[in-house]
Amino acid sequence: MIIIYIIVIVMIIIFFIKSRKSLYIRRKVMTERGGDKMRMLTLGLFLVLVFSPILVEAQTQKDPVLFVHGLTGSASNWATMIARLQADGWPSNRLFAYTFSNPYDSSDTANVRNAQEIAQWVDNILRTTGASKIDIVAHSMGGISSRYYLKVLGGGNKVDDYITLSSPHQLFLFGQLAVLRSGDPVPPGVTCTCVYSPIDLIVRAQYAQLPGCNNVQVTTTHIGMLFNTEVYNIVKTRLN
Repeated sequence: MIIIYIIVIVMIIIFFIKSRKSLYIRRKVMTERGGDKMRMLTLGLFLVLVFSPILVEAQTQKDPVLFVHGLTGSASNWATMIARLQADGWPSNRLFAYTFSNPYDSSDTANVRNAQEIAQWVDNILRTTGASKIDIVAHSMGGISSRYYLKVLGGGNKVDDYITLSSPHQLFLFGQLAVLRSGDPVPPGVTCTCVYSPIDLIVRAQYAQLPGCNNVQVTTTHIGMLFNTEVYNIVKTRLN
């Protein structure tokens, strides 16, 4: 979008200069040169006033964020974290949470289906917001579906930050999910953060980490990952 605005500004200026130059050639009165320069200066100031706020907003706009819930979860799991982000300045139209069509199925085929749904969500969000990339925050099994999307379905080109909260990265990787065992944990260019807890009794700390990623320890329960203030601050920092 920034490039488009710059091109428009340049085209307008070029058109104005050419038109004024043509008019100037036809003029014989030298005193009108000062008037032409003043009009050009006025136009330049007008363009700066009109387009500068747009350019600044485009440069400072945050990536859209997709929140992906875990097994038996739903979009409502993220209500607290989304509310906190909004309170900290994130626009509501940059925060998205959806519910999988079958959130109670933990099979490998279910995770593949979930990854396909994530692909659709991401494409819709990018189309709606006009952004080029998105950030993903995933809880529990949602991190596995999201990582399949990244590694197998081409999501690496559309995702900037990938943050998982107690996701079983070293478990359940059988069948179609076995592909996640090989190669890099995430595609090149994707920043990966894995938050884990030594007191999580559902996904043990050693299973919630990935080599080469930024693995961060907190002290909370599996469900507490969704509400814990320390976890929220980690997520907020990474999204920034």
